[in-house]
Amino acid sequence: MGLDLATHRTGCCVFDDNNLIYYTNIEANKKDDFRNRIKYIANEIDAIIKKYSPSKIFLEDAPIIKNSSASMLLIMQGYILSIIDKYNILVEFFQPSAWRKEIGVIGKDEVKQRTIDYVNKRFDLNFFYKKDSIKSDDNIADAIGVACCGMLRC
Repeated sequence: MGLDLATHRTGCCVFDDNNLIYYTNIEANKKDDFRNRIKYIANEIDAIIKKYSPSKIFLEDAPIIKNSSASMLLIMQGYILSIIDKYNILVEFFQPSAWRKEIGVIGKDEVKQRTIDYVNKRFDLNFFYKKDSIKSDDNIADAIGVACCGMLRC
């Protein structure tokens, strides 16, 4: 299982061996307090874990920097880890640059689009990226990319 955590739209995917069997954006109401958004997304992740029983979860690691956005992500990561822990699932973290490099998405410019291109080609999908668009599939593509990196290392 791969997760690209965010407090508004979290990308999630599930693999069975190397076959992508499920993916989604878990979207919380942006107007809600970030704590309520985290609870909503965590409950959705909990339901997905119950349904698919993954043996390992791969997460993009949250940056440890001093700003409110990163702080919310660290709180969310802790909340999600408490859910994962109750199922006794192994967790592996990857820095964004590390997982992208592992799957061949290199550089700093247009990494979201290049990740979408990688996922579309590898899994015959039709994702698209548009910065700040609610319909953009970049969170799901990042979750799939993180999971692909994790599976390459297993």
